[in-house]
Amino acid sequence: MPSVAERVMRIISLFMRSKLVKRMSVPTVSHPFWGRVSPPGNVLGARSGMTRARLSPGGIVTRLANEWRTVVGSPDAHVAFLEEGGTKFGTSPKGFLRIPTRAMQTAAGVDRLTGASARTLPGAFFLRSKAGNLWIAIRDRGQRPTLLYLLKKSVRQRGRHIFRLVTAEVNAEAPRIANLQVAAFARRVNA
Repeated sequence: MPSVAERVMRIISLFMRSKLVKRMSVPTVSHPFWGRVSPPGNVLGARSGMTRARLSPGGIVTRLANEWRTVVGSPDAHVAFLEEGGTKFGTSPKGFLRIPTRAMQTAAGVDRLTGASARTLPGAFFLRSKAGNLWIAIRDRGQRPTLLYLLKKSVRQRGRHIFRLVTAEVNAEAPRIANLQVAAFARRVNA
């Protein structure tokens, strides 16, 4: 039978994972030009669900000397980038990031050409805007160009700090959870 401390840590771990999943399950926002984007604030918009599916399961507790420990996290590097933010640099041969507009996104907001070159698009061409931005566009006969991708050497993304906020929320609740478990244990022992 697990000790009270182990049970408390298991409950806290599961509680933390559920709060993380909730913050990673916010519906995406539809932008008329950029398509599906994450909502503002310290949350992530749910697209495919793979990021939250790869969170550690929670409820796993280990004992190290006289301490019980539990970890809830993700093995994915992009989750650490979303947490802390930073600068992302282009990885194409010319060093550009390809940012899709609504015209080149699937219904889930994923780039239609993931893993393929934009050179495979018939009639695609480069366009430099008056603001100096480089775009990949296509033009139907006699119509204005349709912007498909914005090309940037780098983008700066702010950190979402989801794990930090959830940790603070759970730490505030931990004493209450521990007190409830100790009281339940005392009732069982004294019954």
